[in-house]
Amino acid sequence: MRCSLARETPCVTYATSSLLKNTLFGGPTNFIGGLAVTFRTGASHALEPNAIVKPVTALHITIARPVPYRPIAPVVSVSTQMAVLRRLLLEAEDEETETGYWFKKAVGGTIPLIIDVGSADIMASLLQLKADIEDQRGGQIRMVFAGATEAHLLASELAKAKVGVILAPVRPFPGNWGHRRIYAGPPITNTSAVDVLLKAGVTVALGVQEAWEAANIRWEAGWAALDSNGSIDMRHRYELVTTNLEKLMGIDGWIGDDGELVVYEGGNAFNMSSKVIAVASPRRGLVELF
Repeated sequence: MRCSLARETPCVTYATSSLLKNTLFGGPTNFIGGLAVTFRTGASHALEPNAIVKPVTALHITIARPVPYRPIAPVVSVSTQMAVLRRLLLEAEDEETETGYWFKKAVGGTIPLIIDVGSADIMASLLQLKADIEDQRGGQIRMVFAGATEAHLLASELAKAKVGVILAPVRPFPGNWGHRRIYAGPPITNTSAVDVLLKAGVTVALGVQEAWEAANIRWEAGWAALDSNGSIDMRHRYELVTTNLEKLMGIDGWIGDDGELVVYEGGNAFNMSSKVIAVASPRRGLVELF
């Protein structure tokens, strides 16, 4: 997703659908979230020319502990979820089915495998699973952890495994027991979780849990920069909310010179006094004035 700020709300020129969400009291709704699509938000509908940037962007799944206060939901243990994921990645599902076809694409690195996960223990198991599958099948799985509340505990391991992180929320909150080991950030710690991951060499992007939070993402990037004691400069701020997201979602190179140009007045995207005055869209052949 490529974001910039408009007058009161963010000017989001590209978006990638996120099909599955963990809720605070409901937990994960499904194991397989489905396939995401990247589209131009300025398009009126999907059939408009160049509205769809990439029809299939990523495969989404969620791995989490069952929520104890959701009695109507079936209880599936983490070990069972991991076993199912292993079977799917080892092509247990017939390639003639949609499930088998896209999991094979994920194993081959053709599309990213985005896993919504918060616990460091589950992340460690996923890293072991990734290494096992790659040893058996070859290639490299483009695995990305979304949410990733406890990712700082595995920063060096994530960098070594080339697993990216989409932090959401940016300033972690221990929403449940499995996410309790947060990296609180200043003044409790000297730096933030973003800074810890970046210094370890992990590709990091900033994500949101709800659509309304996109309006605040530039403040989150600025807050992360302030918490880093100067190690996150202006270029890194932009990367956290633009190009790093494109890399992790596998759409870098799909936009290229056809990307929208956003014009600001009163400063850059991270200034409180700035506002968007125009968006030029080469693909759509128009300039929008605000």
